[in-house]
Amino acid sequence: MKKILFALLIIGHIAFAQHKTTKDNAKTEELDNITIYGKKEKRYNDTISSIATRTATKLIDIPQSIQVISKDIWQDQGGLNLNEVSRNMVGVANTTPYSSFSMRGFNNYGDAYLLTNGMRGTLYHYSQKVLLYNLDQVEIMRGPASVMYSVGNPGGVINLNTKQPLDKARYEVNFTTGSWNLFTGFADATGPLTKDKKLKYRLVVGGEDSDSYRNFQYMKNLLITPTLQYDFSDKTSLNIDYTYLKMNSRFQYDRGTYIKKKNDGSYDFDNVDPNFTTQGNPSFGRDKNSSASLTFKHKFDEKLSLIVMSRYVKRNLDMLDVYGFGPLNATQDSIPREGTTWKFNTQWISNTAFLKYNFKTSKFISHELILGADIIQDRVLKNLYVSKVYPSLSIDNPDYSQDAIVINDPNVPLGDEGIDNNTKVTNNYAGFIQDQISIGEKWKLNLAMRYNTYHYKQKPVDELDATGVEITSDAKAWVPRVGVVYELKKNIALYASYTESFEPQNNNNVGAGGPFPPKKGKQYEVGYKGDFLSNRLSTTLALYDIDYVNLLVADPSDPNKKRRIAIPGLNSKGIEVSAQGIISQNWSVIGSYSYNEVKYLAKTSIGNVGDRPLNAPKYVANVWLEYNFTETIFKNLKLGAGIKFQGNTLGGSYRDDSILLPAYSYIDMSANYRYKNYFVGLTANNITNKLYFPGAYGTTSLFTGTPQNIRLNLGFVF
Repeated sequence: MKKILFALLIIGHIAFAQHKTTKDNAKTEELDNITIYGKKEKRYNDTISSIATRTATKLIDIPQSIQVISKDIWQDQGGLNLNEVSRNMVGVANTTPYSSFSMRGFNNYGDAYLLTNGMRGTLYHYSQKVLLYNLDQVEIMRGPASVMYSVGNPGGVINLNTKQPLDKARYEVNFTTGSWNLFTGFADATGPLTKDKKLKYRLVVGGEDSDSYRNFQYMKNLLITPTLQYDFSDKTSLNIDYTYLKMNSRFQYDRGTYIKKKNDGSYDFDNVDPNFTTQGNPSFGRDKNSSASLTFKHKFDEKLSLIVMSRYVKRNLDMLDVYGFGPLNATQDSIPREGTTWKFNTQWISNTAFLKYNFKTSKFISHELILGADIIQDRVLKNLYVSKVYPSLSIDNPDYSQDAIVINDPNVPLGDEGIDNNTKVTNNYAGFIQDQISIGEKWKLNLAMRYNTYHYKQKPVDELDATGVEITSDAKAWVPRVGVVYELKKNIALYASYTESFEPQNNNNVGAGGPFPPKKGKQYEVGYKGDFLSNRLSTTLALYDIDYVNLLVADPSDPNKKRRIAIPGLNSKGIEVSAQGIISQNWSVIGSYSYNEVKYLAKTSIGNVGDRPLNAPKYVANVWLEYNFTETIFKNLKLGAGIKFQGNTLGGSYRDDSILLPAYSYIDMSANYRYKNYFVGLTANNITNKLYFPGAYGTTSLFTGTPQNIRLNLGFVF
């Protein structure tokens, strides 16, 4: 924490030394892959995005569901990570303590769904919560995204747009404190480095030191992001950024608490202890991650432009995790446990280049054509994974002192998972083409196609590796998208689209029954989009139907539960309704309702045909209302309140019993006051102290929602 404070003070000192009293009224500059925001007026809805098409396109002209959430929203709500921002997302459920989300019934982790400035390769390991210090905006695209972003499941993607250099000096310092010894803050400095403003910079430093309502849990992190941009001319620019993330946390690997059964066999949700954990000393999770990105943009003329993007990511994980392993014992007084040590080093290299060409084929038909290629490599440099059976943990008298003894005790047998000690290399090569066609003033067509090839190789490091042999896997696919938009009248449109997804298996282990055919998704979607009140309020309606095939599940014929089989998969269909924006001088709103019916198309070890899969709620709804006082003595005061609802959810895993988790809702409130360049915010979350359960991996891995807590946020801009 001292290092974090020292870094914040350095930036504050630099900022004061260069201080000029300026306001953040820079113009917004839109690039095809990055949008740089320096807004004078706060807006709760953005009407332009590049996530779906790789070009700056009006949301109403895109035949797919898109949502944009700006930092203005999460600052007003006191949000600290992407999990907390997700309360505003349409049809998205966060069913674990990790940065994993259910989107249209499909669970996503890490690299499977996270983009950064439109590029593959996330800074974060699967269990790490995405931090907000250096983010300006989050874009959510629901439905398949493979045609633009390579492999992924059909649920959707989330794009993290980072803060970019501005051409006017601006400095910000922000601190938050709250329940469970929370202390977090960031410093943000930006502006030109040369008189002609061709060279600009941005430097963000943020950190956190906090405990948790969960026993023995803590979080410490430090993030540093410098960015430079050089504008060679009004047609050519080069943007380079680097991010360093250090995280030391037991909380990020939290597996939840336990639940007992009543005498009648039902689960006793009323007597769950939300503080109890199977993790004591010496469990830990240590991450040192870094990334570097380069974006080059050149406009040859008014019709032709080139964009080249490259991203490098390195992640190092050192973890010891002790967790509940299977159901409670027969007398329901102790928890069987397993412990895992994992040393995991990965490296991502992502390269994308494309040409954009605007032209007309008649007086009434115009085209925005892009032609590009991807080269993406994912290398697992180290994957040493060892698990052992740990002593069971008494519920009434838990003793964590024995955990440290077990780690290096050769007499304690290996657990069910055994040992993995291997390296892996995945290469993705692809070419893609897209044509956005405008026909008159009413019709828009989106035609896109990708050809993707995939090669995977896994090699054992030594004889300890459970597989013991080299594994290779190859796959290739054509991935299309076809969409049409019809504008009924200005800013009101109907759309329809067909899209596909492509996702090679990441578990092609021969010992697990592999290699397996790639997973594929097909989605049909129709909907409505409308912008009102001078584009300040955006509304959407979407209906979709998705088939997802070749999913892996536990082989019911394998008593050891190590082998997998590929099944026809899942069908997901649903409806999503949303409204987002400013509805009057005083009122703003973010609200949505989604209904998702997802079911198995074949019998599995954890479900029959027609059954709902795990941790995929049928109903998700949220609303956040804010009132901004513009007159009287309360001028500049903003009061907000919101409710999040999630329908009942089936939790569990192939190792444990499934649990039908009850529906829940909770209420958050906020009060924010701005005076000149100063900001004070107070947030009260879960004000009724609702005990709720967003998801579960089983009876000894039951996730609980965060109890009642408060936060005080102080910030100033100069």
